[in-house]
Amino acid sequence: MDSNGTVAWEGGGFSNSQVFNIDQFGRFDPVANTWTALAAVPDLANAGASGVYAPNVNKLFVFGGEFIGSARPVNTTRIYDIATNTWSTGAPMPDVRWSMGSGYFNGKIYLVGGCSTNSPDECFGQVWEYDPVLNTWNTSRMSMPITLGGPGFGIINGHMYIAGGRNLVFWALNTLYDYDIAANTWTARANMPLGVNAPGSAVIAGKLWLFGGGFPFSGAGTMHTAGNKGGVGAWLKRLFSPDTTTALQVYDPGTNAWSIGPHLNQLRWFPAGRDVGNTAVAVGGFDWVDNTTTTSVRSMSPLSAEPRRRQRQQQLPQQQPRQLRRRLHLPRLQLLPRRRLPQRRHRRQPRPRLQQLHLLRHRDLHQRQELRQRPGFVLLRHRIHNYL
Repeated sequence: MDSNGTVAWEGGGFSNSQVFNIDQFGRFDPVANTWTALAAVPDLANAGASGVYAPNVNKLFVFGGEFIGSARPVNTTRIYDIATNTWSTGAPMPDVRWSMGSGYFNGKIYLVGGCSTNSPDECFGQVWEYDPVLNTWNTSRMSMPITLGGPGFGIINGHMYIAGGRNLVFWALNTLYDYDIAANTWTARANMPLGVNAPGSAVIAGKLWLFGGGFPFSGAGTMHTAGNKGGVGAWLKRLFSPDTTTALQVYDPGTNAWSIGPHLNQLRWFPAGRDVGNTAVAVGGFDWVDNTTTTSVRSMSPLSAEPRRRQRQQQLPQQQPRQLRRRLHLPRLQLLPRRRLPQRRHRRQPRPRLQQLHLLRHRDLHQRQELRQRPGFVLLRHRIHNYL
């Protein structure tokens, strides 16, 4: 899936209800909230393919993909002509791939990572550069430090960011790598708060958005059986991997920091995601029960793209006390009026203490006579007699 800033194109993939790959293809207008059916994708081996729009030729390029029935990726380069609504093929990729990171920058298309089989032990870290004008491939670019498939991705100011994904070691990576396209160098950046595999991606207001994803193999379907590839070790990785999520994770390249944004309205794993202007679009996906055909749209201005926690801090002082108390979940406190105690006309003097009585033997007679004159002394006279 990709866009030209006004509309987005999406198609192909795998339908869990039909248990088969599909070739449907369409254009989505987020302003009108409408889909328009277009010419179907020419082949069915398109699950996990990478779609990239090239504005210098006004065409959409769809690379690779997999036919789920046979679990065999392909190296096909499909070219969709937007003006004529027709498909053609370009130079094949250097190898078969699916589930890659992709993007367009300065007249070239870049494909990163991906897998050559349906298993994470056959993923790569290679970077391929495609020239849509010359229809040629360049494989001399520096590979990324690790191998992976299914990452989130986006290009910001000449830097391609590859976040999350999966490989043989981790089923849901939390890593982030920064590829400087001009310098042809890789740099590790701040890790993600939540490791995810196959999230949707978008670039909003100069920040990388990752939404959904996870690895939904923590239910009964993950139980270790003889048919599960990888043995007990692979089963344990699936068991403790994060479930499918609705989380939105936002990365700011300026501060090299992550924040959490508004969640998706439903679980989505392997969603098609892209930014259309300042609108993030999530299409389809899988929630470990069935595929979804719904489209989620989140319109964002540069201000509202700030982390949700920072927005709440700015909004709280402006709310009324009752609303603030409900937002913070504080109990209602009832202030009672101060009760005034009745005043006595004549205050009694305190009675003599036993400690004072204990010292009577060591005092002179004059002191004892003063003590007898105190109010209340008569009540304790029988005790005083023992000391005299």
